[in-house]
Amino acid sequence: MELLENVKKDVWLPFMQSYKDLDAEKLQAIHDKDIMRISVDSNKIYGGQIYLQELHGFFAMLRQKKEKAEIIFSIGSTAFNANYVYQTGFYRFKATNTDGLVLMTNYREFMVVLQKQDGVWKITQDMDRRSNLDEESFRKSGTIYELKP
Repeated sequence: MELLENVKKDVWLPFMQSYKDLDAEKLQAIHDKDIMRISVDSNKIYGGQIYLQELHGFFAMLRQKKEKAEIIFSIGSTAFNANYVYQTGFYRFKATNTDGLVLMTNYREFMVVLQKQDGVWKITQDMDRRSNLDEESFRKSGTIYELKP
């Protein structure tokens, strides 16, 4: 379906590429400037610039430690109309050192609301929380989006 391919192209592919490149500007560009970010585990809601600044700090910390990052998504459900998309699923975050040693693997559940703005999909609401998935369960939980090597 064309709408979902556009969402993948506008949001999910640049999201994953921004982690690979540790490019906070690219990640920030796919978010609405007034995004609502909800961290269920810490019982916090962040808005706009505070959350977007945290992304810069997170990537800067990874670059300073000379770590690499990878994020991939499993899209479990989607509801949409012409201007909004609601998606739920899981993501896997992995950090490695320069030798390729895995330092951390983390699975989380997510929910996003996307809005079409000037012809491009943007994340306007983002929620996540810890998950007890393993790799096999993650791979079976939905449609996998990952960058090709």
